[in-house]
Parts: sequence; structure tokens; C-alpha cells
Amino acid sequence: MSIDNSFKLFVNRFNLVWKVLLYQLVCVIVLAGISLACCYNLIESLVQTGFFDRVAQFFVDNVFNVRIDLLMTNVSVLINQFFEIISADLSTLLPLVIVLFVIIVFGGTFLFSLADIAITECMYGFMGSCAKLSFTGCLISNLGRSVKYALSKMATVMILDLLIITGLIFSFRLLSIGGIMNYLGPIILLTGLILLLSFRYAFFCCWAPAVVVKNQSIFKALKDNFKSIFKKFKTVWLSQLAIIVILFVINVGVLILTCGVGCLFTIPASILYSCIVNNVLYFQLNGLRYYIDRENIVTPKKVEEQESLNTVKFIV
Repeated sequence: MSIDNSFKLFVNRFNLVWKVLLYQLVCVIVLAGISLACCYNLIESLVQTGFFDRVAQFFVDNVFNVRIDLLMTNVSVLINQFFEIISADLSTLLPLVIVLFVIIVFGGTFLFSLADIAITECMYGFMGSCAKLSFTGCLISNLGRSVKYALSKMATVMILDLLIITGLIFSFRLLSIGGIMNYLGPIILLTGLILLLSFRYAFFCCWAPAVVVKNQSIFKALKDNFKSIFKKFKTVWLSQLAIIVILFVINVGVLILTCGVGCLFTIPASILYSCIVNNVLYFQLNGLRYYIDRENIVTPKKVEEQESLNTVKFIV
């Protein structure tokens, strides 16, 4: 039900996809500019050693590669080549790698997270009263608590993200075993990654909606988030798992069929759809009515039962 209603809401607020895309492009440009300014020597070394040429060749060679084992092996080779370049001038390049990592991971997480509250409020406006709020207006008006939310997210959610990334990098060693692991390794890695991400998203999916819907402080909303999801954690987790699988298949399919160009649309669409799912889950878990369009209102089962009981009491 949450996936179906979320799709209807996505269709009704489809114009937000372009706003999210524009915001992401601005974030990418800002991150690229800061990275170039702070890590120019590192980037220059990568250019001189032909690393970016290898990255470009990697995409050319693997864009239509349907063999996951070969794809993962090529990724592992590319990572090893990167570390070989760094090890050649460790004292100079390693600090720059750390700076680049901080800029991309921490800076990127902060900038992209700033939009969460704005997207959530846009959807709350429509779900609550069919109001089509401006994304830019919501972004500006919520800038203060968006900054607090983004910083708090970096201090909590990002710890799990770093653990997942670290585990994924070290798990590439499965591919070096050879034999049957050339085929089972990618499947194990992909399955493990999807399961970990589904739990990660399930644990924090109601955080932004709690901030917006109940106008709570960041950490009070985090507490409300846990209170909401543990009402029906299995339902929440299965919803997140289904969404991750669906969006993964769509994005990979578009990546292959359009040589990556189509991902300019599917990535912001995926982010918007995920935020809508989170809103729908929060409304349903807390027994709140919401619009899916101007003519249809969804009433959670718990609310329907309560209203039926009150009607019976009134008749009696």
C-alpha cells in the first residue's frame, strides 16, 4: 500500500524531480570546485598517470557488461591502480586523499542532506492539504533546521554509511579467492549491500517527517522516529527493502541502456520517491490521513476502526 500510494503522490508532484536535479547539480559543482582548489596536486598526479583515462575506459568497457563477476573484478583492479599511484608518493598524496575523502563524503553528505527537510515539507503540504509548495521557498525557510538536521545526520547515520563503505571495500577480497567465488562473490556482496542499506534506511526513514509534521527539534524527532518505526518495524523494513531493489534495478537498467545519461533523471527521481515513501510510512504509522490527489484521501485502518467504534457508541 505504501509503495502504491507513494507512486501516486510521486506522479502528482513530478515537477519536484527537476528541482531536486538542479539542486544536486549545484551541489556537485560546488564539491568539484572545492575539491579542485584543495586537492589540485592530487588531481594533477592522477591526470599525469592516466588514471582518469583508465576510469573512462572502464566505463566504456563495462557499460554493456552483464557479467557481474567481471564487472566487480574490473572495479577491484581500478581501486588497486588508484592505491598504487598514491603509494608512489605517499607523503605528499596521502594527506590530499584524506582531504578529498572528507570533502566528498562529509561535505557531500551535508549538502545533499540539506534538501531532505525541504522535500519533506513540500510533500507534507500536498499530503496535508493538496498545497503545492515551492521547493526553493521550503529550502530557504527551513535552512536553519536543515543545517541542524544535516549535521546531526552526519554524526549518526553517516557512521553506518562509513561502516558499510569500509566493509564493501574490504569485501572485494572475496573476488581474489578465485574459483566459484568469482560467481558467488558478486552475488554475496550485492545481497549483503542491499540488506545493510535496507536496515540503514529503515532505522532513520521517519526522522525528517517527524521534524516537519510535528515541528519537533532534531533529536526529539529522532526519538519520535524510533518510536514510529518500532510500531511495525517488519513492515517498515520490507518497504525499504522493496524500494531499494526496485530503484536499484531501474537505475542499473537505465545506466546500461542510456550509457549513464538517463541517470541524470533517475537519480533525483529515486531520491524524491524515497522521501515520499518515508512520508507515507510516517503518516500510516501514526494514524494520519493524507491526500494522494485532490479527490482521494487515505485513512489508515486504525483510524477507520476508531471512527467506526465511536459511531457505534454514538448510536447506542
